[in-house]
Amino acid sequence: AASLLACPSSNRGSPLGAPDPWPCGAMSLRALGLCGIDESVDIDFLKLLGCRYGRCEFGVLFRDDKEGTPRYPTMQWVETLSTVAATSMPPLRLAAHLCGKRCAELLVNGDMSWVRGQLVPLGFQRVQLNATRINGVDIPDYAAAAKNFRTLIREVQEVEWIIQANAETRLLWEPLVADQRPPGNVSILFDASCGQGELATTFAPPPRNGLSCGYAGGLGPKTVCDVLAKLRCGVAQGRQIWIDMETKLRSVVDGKDVFDIAKAQLVCKEVDKVGWEHTPTLHDDVPPPPPPPNAKVSRHPLLAHKMTLLRDVTTPPRDFRQLIREITFHLGYEATATMAIEPRSDVVTPCGPALGEKAARLAESVAIVPIMRAGLGMVDAMLELLPNAVVHHVGMFRSHGGPDAMPIEYYSRLPKDSVSDVAFILEPMIATAKTLLAAIT
Repeated sequence: AASLLACPSSNRGSPLGAPDPWPCGAMSLRALGLCGIDESVDIDFLKLLGCRYGRCEFGVLFRDDKEGTPRYPTMQWVETLSTVAATSMPPLRLAAHLCGKRCAELLVNGDMSWVRGQLVPLGFQRVQLNATRINGVDIPDYAAAAKNFRTLIREVQEVEWIIQANAETRLLWEPLVADQRPPGNVSILFDASCGQGELATTFAPPPRNGLSCGYAGGLGPKTVCDVLAKLRCGVAQGRQIWIDMETKLRSVVDGKDVFDIAKAQLVCKEVDKVGWEHTPTLHDDVPPPPPPPNAKVSRHPLLAHKMTLLRDVTTPPRDFRQLIREITFHLGYEATATMAIEPRSDVVTPCGPALGEKAARLAESVAIVPIMRAGLGMVDAMLELLPNAVVHHVGMFRSHGGPDAMPIEYYSRLPKDSVSDVAFILEPMIATAKTLLAAIT
């Protein structure tokens, strides 16, 4: 993806293309996992909670021999949940936690048919493997299981794979931590209690190779703030993580074990109170960091003039739209300066055939990706520069959570296959670059 910044007022936002965009001493909560939802909770309540707190992720436990019991919903209920999740705005985030046979058939037998035929069509974006005996999984050969896990990660890339990281599963996750270039669709969840809800007293540091990670163990309404504070001041400083909880979200009502939506809501409120992200105070006397080497800041006088008019509160809407168009022409011209070309041998001028560098054409196919809705105002100008480009739309909005809120995707028309050599993402307002980074990711 090509990025070009037009005279930003500050470079204090997240560096484009940086592997770790959170400044030292900061921490971002990528997701809040609320696991164990079942028939005991009304799906409409889950929908309300997910719409209110966009980073909530609802975890569904799958285990054949316990289906229909507390924590393990029936497939009929899961299908209803999937339909509601897909039609919500924003769509509910769903994670599958596989236990028993469903986990064993992947790691022991290498059978991916149920995941591809059931989970992926139902909209589960993340799949966690609870590969421990207490979760009904017995692995006779960990070397073979590790090989099957690698194959699974490689073959089913449309989901993010998560492995519980504890002493029992270390032969599955330790090779990933040691990998200098780990796969991009795999993460690890540090949970020494193996899902038993025991509060962790120490926390393992995130992998140094950039592998995504999360933390679990004894989290609930009464403990989540203290644990987040310890992570922010400790091993998770400057990292993006997620947390997951299950046991402390249960209650006994009329003698029945139920998922307590009130506890889940209270957790969200507690997290919202302390902040989904923590950023250290930036002092005015500290100069902003320079832009990263892969970002170009244009200092063209004409562009500075037009950017000033664009910022002026007295500029009427008609002139504002025209300025966006003119600025896009300028940025597009500079952003395409490094595109590859190839010679043409079929061009004849009035003076004869054009040879060598006199005849050339673009050698790369181009996609234009506007981030709705603001990016739509830049499309026509880019298409005049690149009339043969294809256009793919991405819709994002900022979730609840104040100025540190993260963008949530609500619409995507990106192709599943790689159909272009270069993509130009159109986003007129960069600010912290979180939306731009999310689109690139």
